[in-house]
Amino acid sequence: MKTGIPFSLKGAEFRYPSATENTLSALDLEIRPGEWVAILGPNGSGKTTLMKMLNALLIPTQGICFVDGDNTSNSDFVIPIRSKVSMVFQNPEDQIVSAIVEEDVAFGPENIGLKPEIIRFRVKEALENAELWEKHKEPVSSLSGGQKQRLALAGAFAMQPKALLLDEALSMLDSYSKNEIIKLISEEHKKGMTIVQVTHRLDDILYADRVVVLESGKVVCDEPIFEFLSKSEEKLRSMKFKKPSVSILREILIKKKIISEEIKSDIYSIKEALCR
Repeated sequence: MKTGIPFSLKGAEFRYPSATENTLSALDLEIRPGEWVAILGPNGSGKTTLMKMLNALLIPTQGICFVDGDNTSNSDFVIPIRSKVSMVFQNPEDQIVSAIVEEDVAFGPENIGLKPEIIRFRVKEALENAELWEKHKEPVSSLSGGQKQRLALAGAFAMQPKALLLDEALSMLDSYSKNEIIKLISEEHKKGMTIVQVTHRLDDILYADRVVVLESGKVVCDEPIFEFLSKSEEKLRSMKFKKPSVSILREILIKKKIISEEIKSDIYSIKEALCR
């Protein structure tokens, strides 16, 4: 059963006060409950603006944005929306609010009025999942850049949201930490959580169900992940993307009839298929 929430944009536009053109233009987009959608596009294409719109941080200047059926332009819905939707930014400094690690993770659950014992449990669980529990009493300032990004993710996990928005949230992690966090996110996705992920690296989208490409504030591509990654290297290059090595490996194994076409392009799915 899908426990995530849907998002719906109908003719949604956004223009910053000092701008002469829209950052997003007449955007129609549906994200289904429990779906993992990767948002791709060049710098300035509107990706971060879209993510802020999905969390009611920005309200469309024209059109409508619904989050779990609630219109974000209605101020009565803003707090309920943010209790269901957690967002992690590219720069963890943008959302770190406390000086001590465990206090930072506890900030969100405290703000929604959870009981202290529930907060303690969630903080410990989230920090363990982010491999930061051994630092729970330490100053945030003592953490490395990658550890701060894991701290921001732990804060999001502690809220137990129905949807998780990731705006280049894996960009500062080393390969090991990135893989571990992606596996954690994948486990939440399997339970039904809706994931919307902005990235510029195709290697980071291999668990996604669907790919949406933005260009100049408009959707220029919207298709299932397997169709997107099945494009030729030349086609992806023309779209300014580099085909992931694991996708090339998957295609070779399918051609040799070693694995089936149903196998996803992430290395864990391929490894599992080869070990059967």
